[in-house]
Amino acid sequence: DRRDAMTTLTRARHIAVRMGRAAMVIPASDPKLDDVLAWSEQAHTQGYRVVMASEAARYEELRGPK
Repeated sequence: DRRDAMTTLTRARHIAVRMGRAAMVIPASDPKLDDVLAWSEQAHTQGYRVVMASEAARYEELRGPK
């Protein structure tokens, strides 16, 4: 089920809050991609950290001590 970029972002944010991390794939042709990119530029102000997929996949190794 393909969702638009903003729906994907909303879902990823919900998952990130619940699980500590989330990933999303958005096609370059999505008309709302610019909105997601604009959000990513200020995501840190909402407590999110945007990372490369390889870093998200190695979450346990990279998160540091508890």
